[in-house]
Amino acid sequence: MDMISIPPFLDDTGFLQLDAYVTEQPDSRIVLAAGANTWASAGALVALRGLVDDLYATGRAVSLALPSSSSAALRFVTSGLSLGLPISGEVRSSVSGWAGVPILELRDARDAERFAGEVFVAARSAGSPDATFIAQAAGELAANGVTHSGSPSTFAVFEYDEAGYELAVVDRGVGIRQTWSARFSVSTDADALLASVSLLPSPEPRGLGLPFLAARTAASGVELVLRSGRHGIRIRHRHPWLEELASPLPGTFAIVRNHPA
Repeated sequence: MDMISIPPFLDDTGFLQLDAYVTEQPDSRIVLAAGANTWASAGALVALRGLVDDLYATGRAVSLALPSSSSAALRFVTSGLSLGLPISGEVRSSVSGWAGVPILELRDARDAERFAGEVFVAARSAGSPDATFIAQAAGELAANGVTHSGSPSTFAVFEYDEAGYELAVVDRGVGIRQTWSARFSVSTDADALLASVSLLPSPEPRGLGLPFLAARTAASGVELVLRSGRHGIRIRHRHPWLEELASPLPGTFAIVRNHPA
């Protein structure tokens, strides 16, 4: 049995390191030990849910040891991460700790539409002037996951607080490069990511959802993050930049947020 420690602070960048480590472990039983964790971002939690689903698909048993911190334990549970997982530890509160839409498993276009609708209601209830845009982003990213990933499940989440909001969608499917290489001339993950958000003319018909989403986020100061394979791309304030990942990431991990990472 492998005991995998979840760090005290887990954001989407920290998840990438955790993902690389977990997927290398050979044991058929894995315990995600979150005892020391005090906070995890919405993006990290939904990505962790996708990883757990991937581990189950390979026949491995996964359990979760909740954080010792009562607020962190509540966050792990009310986010929807722990659904279906054997857990140890306790939650010492009955008050919901999640503002937004907890983690949903999406399997088809109808699920993607339902998620976008719930995001709109949550964002509007929070008084966000960007509720329509956030829902459009949710619909685009969720639809891409269920339509193109080749994975049986896509996972999505939306959270808001006084600092802003974070929308995240993750799948463990074929990734952006394989999706694009079937129709376009792309040879690397970086090329595929750049092509996916480009408004430049294309030799073949293509959807314009991601390019317009990228343009909107770039113009408004909202950040769009896409990671797949060995690269990621961040777009904020009209400045896209590529990042090279230390280990390949299965599928696609997408985030839209209006607060600092």
